[in-house]
Formats: sequence, C-alpha cells, structure tokens
Amino acid sequence: MNRVLACATFIVVAVVALDAQWIKLPTPGLPRLPDGKPDLTAPAPRTTDGKPDFSGLWKNDGGDRYYNNIAADLRESDVAPWAHALFVKRQLEFGKDSPETQCLPLGPAYLTTRYRDFRIVQTPTLIMLAFEDGMHREIFMDGRSLEADPNPTWTFSSSMHIVNSPSST
Repeated sequence: MNRVLACATFIVVAVVALDAQWIKLPTPGLPRLPDGKPDLTAPAPRTTDGKPDFSGLWKNDGGDRYYNNIAADLRESDVAPWAHALFVKRQLEFGKDSPETQCLPLGPAYLTTRYRDFRIVQTPTLIMLAFEDGMHREIFMDGRSLEADPNPTWTFSSSMHIVNSPSST
C-alpha cells in the first residue's frame, strides 16, 4: 500500500511541476494587451543588429492543418506524381507506417502538432528550439559547415539543417 501511495504522490507532484514550467513565466519585454495576452499587432521584437528576435514561448494553437499533410495548400498538379501516389497509399492504409502509430517520435510533424508549446532561445550564433518533453533542435547561424555525414535526429533530418552563412544574408 505504501508503494501505491508513494507512486500516486510522485505522479501528482510531477504533473503539478510540469504544469508550472513555462506557461506561467511570461517572456520579459513582450508587448501585452491590458488583459495580459501578447499584443500580436505590436512590432516584432528586434535583436541589437536589427534582425527579428524569435526568443520566447511559442504555441501552435491554430490547428493541425499540416499535421498529416504538409502539402495541404498545394494543388495535386504541384506535387510530383510519385509523391502524390505515396500520400494516397498512406491515407488508404490509415498511416500504419507512420512514426506515431509505431510509438516513435513524430519528427518534423512534431512542430505542426496542436498545443505543442516550445521555447526559442536566440543568440547571434545559435537558435535553439526547446520542447516540453526534452526534445530540442539547434540551428547554427554562424556560417559553419555541417559535418560531411551528420547523424540525423528524430526532430529533423540532416537535410533539414539551416545554416545562415554571411553570404546568404
């Protein structure tokens, strides 16, 4: 009985602690409306060099439009025939081979999942996306080259890394 009580206490404490992590700590300097909500009509914050500053807590509460179809806004003629055929096949199979149905991390679809909070930390040389469950993504902005054979991660494959070199800005 003591074990059950200890486990139940741990679960309650963990849930309360997780609930208090980010949402109740508003981003300093973020323009807000009188009711405390972010002012989405205010000018975008800027870094000291004048570039947009993405730092802060982000939330996708706009829906799951792209969750199972990243090409939701494209016409069928915009998509390669083999890709459209694969999409239709996966729809007919109810996504049986998707990472989600195999209890694996979602990969890039992770960002399009509704109600997924994440924090962006931006420095002049790095942007980091930190997710509630401990997953993270680092985007180097200092012009460095990627390794010749990088090890892909669940969140993003090596082909999706973004490198902002001085010549591309």
